[in-house]
Amino acid sequence: MTDSQAEAVARWNAYLGAPHPDGVQHLNWIRENEPVLRTPAGFWVLTRHEDIEWVFRGDSGAPICKKALPGAPKPPYLQGDGYFKKHFIHNIDHQDGADHVRMRKLLHKTFTPRAIETMREATRNVAEELLDAVIAAPEGEMDMVSDYALLVPTTVIMNLLDIPQDQFERMQTMVQHITGVLQPGVDLESWLAEADAIFEERHHYLKALAEERLGSPRSDLITELAAKRQEDPDVLSEIELTMNLTFLVAAGFDTTVNGIGSALHLLLQHDDQLSAIRKDPSLWPQAIEECLRFQPPLPFTAPRVAAESLEIRGTTIERGDQIWSCVLAGNRDPRVFDDPDTFNIFRETDIRTKHLTFAMYSAHYCLGAALARMEMHESLEAIVDRLPDMRVSSTPTYRDLLVIFGPSRLPLAWGPQ
Repeated sequence: MTDSQAEAVARWNAYLGAPHPDGVQHLNWIRENEPVLRTPAGFWVLTRHEDIEWVFRGDSGAPICKKALPGAPKPPYLQGDGYFKKHFIHNIDHQDGADHVRMRKLLHKTFTPRAIETMREATRNVAEELLDAVIAAPEGEMDMVSDYALLVPTTVIMNLLDIPQDQFERMQTMVQHITGVLQPGVDLESWLAEADAIFEERHHYLKALAEERLGSPRSDLITELAAKRQEDPDVLSEIELTMNLTFLVAAGFDTTVNGIGSALHLLLQHDDQLSAIRKDPSLWPQAIEECLRFQPPLPFTAPRVAAESLEIRGTTIERGDQIWSCVLAGNRDPRVFDDPDTFNIFRETDIRTKHLTFAMYSAHYCLGAALARMEMHESLEAIVDRLPDMRVSSTPTYRDLLVIFGPSRLPLAWGPQ
């Protein structure tokens, strides 16, 4: 190991100890000095925008794939043979080639920009109702995460699937077990046992719900998928139906929640830019893109696998090795973005097509990108309009997770100080 590689490993370990925002300096150093890094855990981390884009483009075929190869080491979430593993191996995000295309065709129509636009008014209404409740409370303060950022996208995805709101806590517990399994130091055996039980219960619940919708159809995605499966069982298996639903719930519960919380905290820390948005609301779309670039909810993409031995920047990655793309570092690459460590909603670069947050260029481009953008826009604009004098009232706390990032608590107050 060279001195530079040893320094990169030390900085990687330092990043694990303080993922973000303090850890960004370590990722920046790795990107500039050891952009193709093998971690002590054995997987590879890519940090340059160009290399991550190449991996994303490789999703359309060799030499990159999503599925673990026979005989190759398996990531933690593919250990065992229970329902937690089934969630990963049967949902759209972990499919390659024809299987991925087949599933994407079934789901895509629901998440097109045109379809999402029809949900905008309802989403704004959800946001306004939540704000009515917190503003009416006598305290004059709230935790922006639990009282607002969590509830907007989760309500929207539950309504989109027409899942009863009394299932909220069970769904939230399920989601927490997805993100936690990839954390360093997790007790894998006990975690997987809990996760298997939770996902088995959710599978049977969603299976029963789909069967119920066949007898009593509604205007929701579960009804649509159940009907398509009834017409042609080959188009979607039973386990694919339920595990894609758990995937959509997880995406709706976790990533956008973090995007909303992080974006508002960033804007409150840059009052001049927030003031400009208040004066000119047409700035919201580009402000949201800068928030997604600067502080992506998912600092890393889900691991991909080398389908064959390949070389990146003179470094050989063997067939079966895991490749993690660090979107956070790629979004701070000075080769693509001027002054990348500065938050600036007025960038002239078309960051919507440049940042890596939604896996641009990839066959796995985020299915819910339009939904996430719309939810962020409506929830952020609503709270900024309704609480013009809001302020962070005490120190926020952030989630200590490698694979997902955002505030776990963002205390806000308004009115007289």
